[in-house]
Amino acid sequence: MTKVHLEQVTLTADRAVEIEPGLMLPPGRYQATKKQLLDGAISRAPPQYSIVLSEEKIVKMARKPNPQVCSAEFDVTKFVTSGALKVRRRIR
Repeated sequence: MTKVHLEQVTLTADRAVEIEPGLMLPPGRYQATKKQLLDGAISRAPPQYSIVLSEEKIVKMARKPNPQVCSAEFDVTKFVTSGALKVRRRIR
């Protein structure tokens, strides 16, 4: 039986990353969600990573802010895969 495993992680950007055209994620740490499809203990697909940014953060990062955006979730998997964002697991 395939299950979806969600894990809270921290992503670190050592330098600015353009996550969408005109939207620069500045260097820093970001709360993120790692989503993994598992069949028992076996991974069925590479993990996916996403971050949710508040309206305030989007306005600060956007070249042309959209006044209708209140918050948004961004798939940043390709930036983790490329090494532009580094994953740090949360220690409890």
